[in-house]
Amino acid sequence: MTVTARASKPSIARLFNHCAAKIGPSQIRNNVPNDPGSAGYDDVLRKILTAGSLPSRQQFEADWSDLSETFLSLGGRVRGNDKAQFRRFRLFGFSIALDATDRDFSMGFSAPFLSVVVGCLLTDVTKLSDQKAYSTVRAALAELEIPHPYRQREELPFLTLGILIASRLCGAPYQSLEPLVSRLFSEIKDAESHALGQSSPEIFWASGVGASMMRDEWQELIREHLSDSPPASELNWLVTELLK
Repeated sequence: MTVTARASKPSIARLFNHCAAKIGPSQIRNNVPNDPGSAGYDDVLRKILTAGSLPSRQQFEADWSDLSETFLSLGGRVRGNDKAQFRRFRLFGFSIALDATDRDFSMGFSAPFLSVVVGCLLTDVTKLSDQKAYSTVRAALAELEIPHPYRQREELPFLTLGILIASRLCGAPYQSLEPLVSRLFSEIKDAESHALGQSSPEIFWASGVGASMMRDEWQELIREHLSDSPPASELNWLVTELLK
């Protein structure tokens, strides 16, 4: 049976276009994983960059091996001598990964993980002071659909947390974010129910499959962009807990 994929969300396409405009073929060549498959990774990503559009389902599935290896290498610490160049390359790669997640091109598997993709997107645009990207990232995250939420249950809080942080980057007042805060608490409770009912910062960071490698980056984002939340609010309590 032929599966007809829906088109890329305009917000995610805008994020891809913004990120693609910041790099060239040499940035791809210099930053793909340095292993025996590097020539293949470079070729696939350069084709996407040259085409100037997100890959179709057919293209994505044909190049799944090279793309997934690249995605899985991008999390965690920034590597290389030119850290700004790597961040721009990672933004380009993860804009593709975000689209693949939204359109279920990864066949339902959590690769790469939301906690890694969202954490890296936010970390990189802030470290690069790419203020034009703040609203673009927020819109893309807010419209992201998770086709198989039960497979990423432990990762869903990181998407909502990312939307909260991106909203603050865009100047949204805390009062307007109360529905997102309620959603975040509900998702955290659901995720922790799979950790034998335990509730603690350690359980939260351990529950997201990719979160442990990104804990420092997430905590920096929380500290810089949510620590001024209203005293005695639910979010202020959560921020205090997550920074322990």
